Amino acid sequence: GLRGSIFSVRDSGGDQARSWIAPTADIALNLRRPKRSASWISLSTSSRAPNLFELFYEGDTGAFYQTANPDLEVQRSWMVELGSKRRSARLTYQGSLFAIRIDGLIEEGAVALSQVQTTKAVVQLRNLDMGWFGGADLGIDHRLSDFWAHSHQFGLVLGEVRKAGIVHSSRRAAPLQGRHALTHNFSKKWWVEANVAWAAPVGASGLAPLDALDIRVCAAPEQPWLASAQAGLDCDGSPGWVTAGLRAVWERKKTTRIGLRFDNITDAKYRTHQSASLAKGFTARLDVEVKF
Repeated sequence: GLRGSIFSVRDSGGDQARSWIAPTADIALNLRRPKRSASWISLSTSSRAPNLFELFYEGDTGAFYQTANPDLEVQRSWMVELGSKRRSARLTYQGSLFAIRIDGLIEEGAVALSQVQTTKAVVQLRNLDMGWFGGADLGIDHRLSDFWAHSHQFGLVLGEVRKAGIVHSSRRAAPLQGRHALTHNFSKKWWVEANVAWAAPVGASGLAPLDALDIRVCAAPEQPWLASAQAGLDCDGSPGWVTAGLRAVWERKKTTRIGLRFDNITDAKYRTHQSASLAKGFTARLDVEVKF
């Protein structure tokens, strides 16, 4: 398969008006054996045209002062992925590898304090010279019986960025992570799932330099009032975490599905990436799906 497209983006406001052309293209080769296996290799390129005034918010701890960057340029990326999936009567497993190169990567960076009147750490989005990312994922699903099944997923994303010849870890990288689920089918219309998700810790050497300014990653001993929730956290890396969840689904008809979901029932604090903002809080969600 082959796909290509071009987007023309215009960003204007106040005395600024700029335009970009952002091309995208994908080519993929698939080898399939129906109901048994599939393998694929894909190549893609894409572009991201920035919003000149985009800000990003890091929670309510007072860690950052955000400022817009009027000099942002388009970032362009190239990606290759290789994957395979196999299935038998009761066992399904799949795995994939990917690598990405991004020129002009848009990522947060520190700003000299002399440029603004604030005592907080100042950051803004900026273009780096280049970013490299690579990773792998593995998934296994096993049906024990007509009523019981379990699944396991593992993923790892490594990332480095380069700016003015200096190479360091990216905040977009993610540590080794996993998710495990046990499912019980009471009938064809009603089933429940218990799941656990986790991530491995990351040492201080694996954190991005900007983390030294983020009081959710590195506490500020001289300003403990800014980090009251994590005043005892030293800048020794990002800790590992474990969360637990429950889910129940009822298919009333072929066209109607109702689901009740509970996430992070232990109210753990965790990071989906090895750096940046904490996520926390117990979540309950009711879903109603109707097909027509």
